[in-house]
This record gives sequence, C-alpha cells and structure tokens, in this order.
Amino acid sequence: MRKESYTYKGLNFEIKTISEDNPVENRDLVVAIKYNGKLLEFYHASSETVADFKTQNKTELENRLYEIAKMEVESKFFEMLSIT
Repeated sequence: MRKESYTYKGLNFEIKTISEDNPVENRDLVVAIKYNGKLLEFYHASSETVADFKTQNKTELENRLYEIAKMEVESKFFEMLSIT
C-alpha cells in the first residue's frame, strides 16, 4: 500500500493508504493522515468530497485522496499542531 511523507512548514506528516478498494470484499479505499504516529483524520473514497470528482481509475482516485489530505494538512492540521 502507498505511503508518502509530507512536510509542511517544518512539520512532518504521513499520508498512508490503509485500505484498498475491493468491491468483492465490500472494502473502500481509505487514506489516513498521521502526525507523530497519531491518526489525525482519514478519508474514504466514497465520501461526498471525493465523489464530486470524476475519476478514471483507482490510481486517480487514490491520487485525489492524497491531494485532499495535503489540503487538509495545510488548512486545518498545521494550525492545530503549531499551537500545541
């Protein structure tokens, strides 16, 4: 499964695929954001945010979830973590 380090303003985040899409097993593609090993948030491919975007294949869908995770780091988690 895919895993990517993402550094934003000196803070290191980990974005990781924790579940892959498998319709036979009724599993959804899930991407998580972690900071210092702590789970901050996760995103399902079936969520409304992702469903708004047309995707051609599983790779594009996973890429979109990673983009959303990075935007969340920049808009929400950086401020929250830099205060503590």
